[in-house]
Amino acid sequence: MPDEKTTKKSALSAQSEKTKKSAQNPESILKRKRMTWILMIPTVFYLLFLVALAYAGYTGPERWWWTSLNLYLPQWIWAIPGVALILLYLLVRWRWVGIPLLLTLWVITAQMGFVFHLSSPSPDLTKGTKLRLMTYNIKAGRIDNMNSILEDIRESKPDVILFQEAHRGNVDIMRQTLYGWNVEAIDQYLIASQLPITKAEMKTLTSGDVRLNAMRCTLTVHNKPVTVYTVHLHSPRSGLVTSLHAARRSQEAVTDNTDLRLNQAKLLADYLRKEATPMILTGDLNAPVQSEVCQELEDIGLRDAFSAAGRGYGYTYGQFVKVIHMPYLRIDHIMLSADWTILKSWPGNKEGSEHRPVFADVYLPH
Repeated sequence: MPDEKTTKKSALSAQSEKTKKSAQNPESILKRKRMTWILMIPTVFYLLFLVALAYAGYTGPERWWWTSLNLYLPQWIWAIPGVALILLYLLVRWRWVGIPLLLTLWVITAQMGFVFHLSSPSPDLTKGTKLRLMTYNIKAGRIDNMNSILEDIRESKPDVILFQEAHRGNVDIMRQTLYGWNVEAIDQYLIASQLPITKAEMKTLTSGDVRLNAMRCTLTVHNKPVTVYTVHLHSPRSGLVTSLHAARRSQEAVTDNTDLRLNQAKLLADYLRKEATPMILTGDLNAPVQSEVCQELEDIGLRDAFSAAGRGYGYTYGQFVKVIHMPYLRIDHIMLSADWTILKSWPGNKEGSEHRPVFADVYLPH
């Protein structure tokens, strides 16, 4: 009688032969080819959609209302079709799974704004000044969440702090906490610095019926004047809410909202063009780095600190949005003129406000 091992080997051999014959079956081959071609249809549509998004990002996403709306959506949602395609390819034609895998990889890197820098510059600190900047939309921080804000300040030890949406109570707390610092507060803005502050003033960014301001001041860095702006541009919330509740008015609402923000960015850029000193611009621009708002400011020579020296996604907003509960937008920025060397940039905690603060270590040669 054959032993157990011989029996198992014969059974496996028979099963393998059966599978091989089935694979060579013309009907089976035809069915697999048909399934593959059917699967290619959604793959091509997925590819074309991602190409359209990439093209819009390159040419200016605010040129079309739907890509302007897409700026404020969590971009990871566009990876969901890719993951579904990966699973289907594994079932139908696993050798081609690299196609949806590459498309999904594109989404979670370039489309989602992933940034990675292996190393940072190491300037000679004897020939310049290193500063740590902090910008933060504290959303009129209540006393109970000011503790988280102050904790971030204590841990990070910034040299210059720039707040948006600060009210009088926040200003008083900051003056008491940062005793000995130079503190200036106008309207919703607060600037606190260990360096001298002069010429604090407001700059009007009126567009249509919407009136907003930016705060400008001058810092003295090693006897050199540095122009600082902090700003809070028009929120996209009204356009997004209208799109959600009144689909027929989506295009008009998004376009009008976008135009307001773009006009404010152009007015801000006009002010900055006239400055003759090294510049720092911080604030809640209510616009991702891919937007024409940021492009308008980059066109006059400013660089986004996180894009230049950050790691990861750097998202600053979204953790308090219903359903999502995690940051998915980078709308708070530190931007600097070419006079500065950007060493490092990162977001802070997510407990103190609907926004996360942004930090940057920067260096200015003497």
